[in-house]
Amino acid sequence: MFYDALVAASRRNDPLDDVRCAALGRVRPLVGLLERQRAQSGWEPGQDYEGFQAASAATWDEIDGWLAALPDEEGRAAVLCLMLATCFDDTGFWEYDSQIKALISRVRGWTPDEVAVMLLRVTEYDMGYQFAVSLGLALNAAERLGADGRRAVAPRLRHAHAEVMDSQFDARLRGPLTKRLRALLASVDEAHIPEGLIPTYAAWAGALRERANTGPTPELAEFVRHLASLSGPRPPQRWRRTSLALTDAVSGRNLVAEVLRALAEGEPECSRGHGPHRGWLLGDFPHHYLVHQNDGDLARGIVWAAALTAGPAAVPYLDALALRTGGPGSDVAEDLKLAGATINALAEVDDPAALEALWQLRSRIRHRALRKQLDTALVTAAARQGITAGQLIERGVPGHGLAPDGALPSILTQIERGA
Repeated sequence: MFYDALVAASRRNDPLDDVRCAALGRVRPLVGLLERQRAQSGWEPGQDYEGFQAASAATWDEIDGWLAALPDEEGRAAVLCLMLATCFDDTGFWEYDSQIKALISRVRGWTPDEVAVMLLRVTEYDMGYQFAVSLGLALNAAERLGADGRRAVAPRLRHAHAEVMDSQFDARLRGPLTKRLRALLASVDEAHIPEGLIPTYAAWAGALRERANTGPTPELAEFVRHLASLSGPRPPQRWRRTSLALTDAVSGRNLVAEVLRALAEGEPECSRGHGPHRGWLLGDFPHHYLVHQNDGDLARGIVWAAALTAGPAAVPYLDALALRTGGPGSDVAEDLKLAGATINALAEVDDPAALEALWQLRSRIRHRALRKQLDTALVTAAARQGITAGQLIERGVPGHGLAPDGALPSILTQIERGA
């Protein structure tokens, strides 16, 4: 019987065995319906197709109707049953997603053990996109727990965060999940920095890693979480204001400057030691890279925090980093997202050297997308020096001719000087 097989497959010899078995026993009629549904899941040639479809649809309607009538306790047991039934005999994780989602949104009274069963189940398989969807459903229940309940499932939440950070699915899926997981973990321990948030081996993160290991504080954890929350190349003003405040709260100006310098000049990673920097690259194709794709948000946050706090002192490192990640003949694999963020950050530094650096980068970087960002950054940086877009076009030479106040002398003056 499917019920006996499901009970046997659900045993892990851990403290949650009783929770899983009790849930399956509470909804045995559902197990019977799932057994019928699974028997109807494969159409074979020669079989009446219309009859097959009608029988399958009728079973699904019966399952949905049965689930809709469940009170909270049985509804929670049904969620665990459906999750345990997935990936059994190659049943896909997506098989019962709509039913699980509807139940989680409706039922109340989740216990820490029930949430722990869900978190363990969804992290047992590397399911890519579907892993992200299923984890999101489990987090819907976790977010309804009280403080004590969240504390009880914190080890499972930490494990889930590490799995997400080690995954290869799209950053657009990973970002919202990590944000939710970090918020849950912060509500339990404000000083905790989740595993994987700071890369374990990357040389560029060494100073940040050491600070987190030797002096963990709630302020430092909030600072690191904030840096890693930058998912785009150009942060909004609120992010910038918060970044300045948090950097000063942890006395972190020298820290972010040191990490920026390491990004610009430090040793790269090798794919043979720590895997490829992009999921689609073959692991046995040797290459060096600066930042793994899962650590890109943190690296971009560092770049912007350094630009905002170090000002002109950051320009040489921003310049070198943009060329290193986006220019030709680099010692590392191309990283357009990091290069673009660095270019944008360089444009925000209110110093003539930033404008000149951008101008020089424009003559050296050939990638079309980065060239467009450079054009925009040049206009932004020029405006900070009181130079209009038209004057910038007329200029056509490096910034050595800037007046002491940062203004561009007139074309006539340049001619008179023999420029």
